[in-house]
Amino acid sequence: MQQIGERFGFNGVKTSDAVSKVFRQLGIPRRDRREMQLGELNHSWKGGRIKNGQGYILVKAYDHPRAKRGYVFEHILVWEKANKMSVPKGWQVHHKGTKYPVGSIENKSDNRPENLEAMPARRHAISNLYSTIQTIKDLEIEIARLQEENTYQKEQLKCQSISNLDI
Repeated sequence: MQQIGERFGFNGVKTSDAVSKVFRQLGIPRRDRREMQLGELNHSWKGGRIKNGQGYILVKAYDHPRAKRGYVFEHILVWEKANKMSVPKGWQVHHKGTKYPVGSIENKSDNRPENLEAMPARRHAISNLYSTIQTIKDLEIEIARLQEENTYQKEQLKCQSISNLDI
């Protein structure tokens, strides 16, 4: 409104009021504030794709049955398109993590169809549990290796200190 007002010579404090009055006189409808803030009409629109705090990509899809606040997880949309069906009720789409080593945390933004698998929610929870257990085992092995390496380095330092005293 401010830019319209300035362009047509309404350079006062109440520019938007003057423009609104002219619009009403000419029968030009003004957008409702709620309309201005939605989707592509919003001044901060970034194309309808966002990444949430857990690393998942969300896509604007107002009419999707799984939409929350107008957004749906992209991996759900990709799986549904690839499989030409909706994700069955009570099922979840899982990131397999095919590009990553066993036991690693999957990349939640890797939404290639071959990296996605739909499964019942219970099986998904069990799958995540096994993945977490494997990660813990891998970390325990790494901790043991680092402790052994640390012990070896301490012994090396002790030997160097003793040999320095002998000189």
